[in-house]
Parts: sequence; C-alpha cells; structure tokens
Amino acid sequence: MAELDPALLARVQFAFTVSFHIIFPTMSIGLVWFLVMVEGLWLKTGDPLYQQIYRFWLNIFAMSFAVGVVTGIVLSFEFGLAFARFSELAGPVIGPLIVLEVLTSFFLEAGFLGIMLFGAGRVGPRLHFFATCMVAVGTLFSASWILAANSWMQTPDGVAWQAGHLVVTDWWRVVVNPSWPVRLPHMLLAAFLTGAFLVSGVSAWYLLRSRETEFARRTLLLGMASACVLRDDVADGVPFALGMAMVLSGVASLGLAFFPNVIPFKISLWQAASGTASHVFLLIGVGLVTPVVLGYSAFAYSVFRGKTPAEGWEP
Repeated sequence: MAELDPALLARVQFAFTVSFHIIFPTMSIGLVWFLVMVEGLWLKTGDPLYQQIYRFWLNIFAMSFAVGVVTGIVLSFEFGLAFARFSELAGPVIGPLIVLEVLTSFFLEAGFLGIMLFGAGRVGPRLHFFATCMVAVGTLFSASWILAANSWMQTPDGVAWQAGHLVVTDWWRVVVNPSWPVRLPHMLLAAFLTGAFLVSGVSAWYLLRSRETEFARRTLLLGMASACVLRDDVADGVPFALGMAMVLSGVASLGLAFFPNVIPFKISLWQAASGTASHVFLLIGVGLVTPVVLGYSAFAYSVFRGKTPAEGWEP
C-alpha cells in the first residue's frame, strides 16, 4: 500500500472536524436570537406560552452551545498538531484573533449563559432578558473574530514577511481584510436561516402528529421570518415575498463573497469561465439534484395538504 501524504491526512481530519463543528455554532447563533425575540414577547405580552417556548428551546440551545465549544477546542489543537509549520509562520496573526474571540465573546457568552439556564426565578425577568441579549451579542462577536481569522487565511492583508515569519503591520487591515465584510454577513444570514428553519421544522413535526398544537403553531409562526407580519390584515402574498427575499439575499451574499476572490476584475467573465469538463459536471449535478428537490416538494405538499387551518394563526 502506498504511503499516504501526511498533509492530505491532516486536511481530511480538519475538514471532518470543522464540518461537524460548524453545525452547532450556526444553530447557536440562530437559536439565541430566536430566544431573544421570544423572551421579549413574553415580557411585552405576559403570555405564558412564550415562556414555555423559551424554556423548550433554551435546552436545545445549551446543548448546541456545549457541543460547539468542545469541537472548537479540538480544532484549536489540530492547528498546532496537524499544521505546525503554518502555526509557526502565521501564529502572530491567527493566535491573537483566536485569543480575542475567547476574551471578548466566549467569556461574555459563558458568563451570562449561567443566568440564562439557572437564573429564572432567582433574578428579575428584565435582568434575565438582559442576560439573554448579552449571550446573543457574544455570538456575534464570536462569529466576527472567527470569520476575521478565516477570511484572513483566504485573503491575507496587513502583514509583512520578515525573517521567515509574518509580522503584523496593520491590525485593522488584518481584521477587516478584503473578504471579511462579505463573509461575515453571509455567515450570520446562514445562522439566522438555520435557526429559523430548525424551529419551524420541529414545530411542523409536532403539528403533523397533532401534539402540543398550540405550542407548535405559535412556534412555527415565530420560527418563520415572515411570522412577525403574518396577520389577518396582511396580504396573502407577503409571507411568500418575504421568503423569496430571504432566499435571494442568501444567494446574493454568497455571490458577493465569492466574486471578488474568484474572478479578478482585470479579466472578463469569458476568460474566467471554467472548462467544458466543469460545465458537464455541473449539469450532471443539477440533473441529479433537481428531481430530488421537486420530488421532496411534492411529497411535503401531499403530507401537509389539508392539515393546516386557514384561520386562527395569530400568535
């Protein structure tokens, strides 16, 4: 058996770990802002159903937060163990960004997470809501620092090569590197969409089985981005328009994230086009995926048809 390339094995290991890890921070960012909305509605209306929704999703958020922390620690070790040379050269840049993420966001999240989990009934409702907001803000700080490190690795800036090492010449250009302003909103949008559809999917499962229907209906409305305007006096096409706006904004942000780095401005789109083999591969992929998407849509329509009432959906 031929010897395997250690660099390839390190990349496979890191790809596997980060693919598993990213699921949970993405869930956490989306869910914590959902919790902010729900607890704010509970404080405003006093409806105990909002409190029930908050407690239900708080446990799931805590689980995703904990798994995200554990898997994130593994990634930190893999940087030093599997990519020692990279860490030696780029450590003066990557290291401070990771440390700042811990000091400014993880400590903020971990400190107020205790109040979120165990402070109900021990602190006032407004202080508890403040703790939820601080955890949510901490997730934004965390995403900002991690995306700054990741984006810098793709589009490095603000550094100079001196004596075999990278030396920072401008921290502002390191953090706000060319791809960070488009990668960050793209990641946050993905997190919010993940949280919204996770909540909506679980709620739809409860409705399909006629379990906790009032809880599920209210949560489904809150989970969808259009729930805040889904009232009797709103046109029927508004939720669809909002949903399409979410999809288009996601596609647009993805395009903005890739365009400056994949297609240089000094060449034309025709010159930057892929070869024939790549186009054939893409068409095969589209041909395989499209029937699956259409089939699943038809299946979902057949399952939920006639099971959702036309009236009585106000939160």
